Amino acid sequence: MKRVPIVLIAICIVIFAITGCAPKRSFAGDWNGTVSFTNPLDNKQITVPVTFHVLGEPGAYTATFDSPTLGVTSQKVDSVTVTDDDVSIAINKLEVTYKGKSNADATEIAGTLTRAGNSVQLKLNKQLSK
Repeated sequence: MKRVPIVLIAICIVIFAITGCAPKRSFAGDWNGTVSFTNPLDNKQITVPVTFHVLGEPGAYTATFDSPTLGVTSQKVDSVTVTDDDVSIAINKLEVTYKGKSNADATEIAGTLTRAGNSVQLKLNKQLSK
């Protein structure tokens, strides 16, 4: 008789997961990464820290972008789109797009940052709350 409640609990968990009643992952928070590339003029490695500040909830995200090395702070992000584990970000004024895939717990996104046709790999890590 003790198995019946365990089986019922397991069935409920599966039903919630299938029907989408499970809590959705949130991408709100600060996402930090470093863009690295080689300067074609002197072949020196350049690293540029970047941060996306994402606000809102699934389906209604907004964001700003910082890169102090480039002198960019609080640059408005035009769109943040999250579909399952696919993440897309666009900053039209800077001709920047980012497309990546998040890990299962939405703490890391691995993707490609493209600016004016030039692409580099960029891994973003979500800053965990203190």
